[in-house]
This record gives sequence, structure tokens and C-alpha cells, in this order.
Amino acid sequence: MTGSKPIRKIPKRNIQQLVAQPSTT
Repeated sequence: MTGSKPIRKIPKRNIQQLVAQPSTT
């Protein structure tokens, strides 16, 4: 899970999109 940016600020819908993408950044 990405801990760089505050997930609280990011909407849950965005979280699902981020999860779908490969965490390679």
C-alpha cells in the first residue's frame, strides 16, 4: 500500500484505481 500520499484525502474510488494499477512507481 502506498504511504507517500494521504489516502484519507484520496477518494475511495481513486484508491480502487490505484490498487488496480501495479505499484511500481
